[in-house]
Parts: sequence; structure tokens; C-alpha cells
Amino acid sequence: MITTHIPDDMTLVAAAARAASSGFFLVTDGRRTLISPVVPPGFHRIVVRNRPAELPQEITPCAA
Repeated sequence: MITTHIPDDMTLVAAAARAASSGFFLVTDGRRTLISPVVPPGFHRIVVRNRPAELPQEITPCAA
């Protein structure tokens, strides 16, 4: 199994983007974080959702 260790200076969002672009998973055992094609025994998937910023809502005038 081929895995990639995540460098200490890489952000979580950057690591998740790298994993997603490869079709792999971002996984951790609580001490190590890896990019892997499968979730190894003892590891858990890290799910990262990059939500777009919400658009500002229009201000509706008060009817009072």
C-alpha cells in the first residue's frame, strides 16, 4: 500500500485537497496523518468540507 505522510507545515485544507485530487483518503490514527488509497486498520478518515462563503442576504426594509 502506498501512503504519503503529511508535512508539518501543510494545512488541513491543503492536505484534503491533495488527497481528493488523487482520489485518496486523508486518514489519521491520532498521531500520524496520511494520504492513502484505503483506510488502514486503526486509522480513521478525516472528512473536510470546504463550504463556499455565504452570499450576503439582501436587507429587507421593516414594514413598521
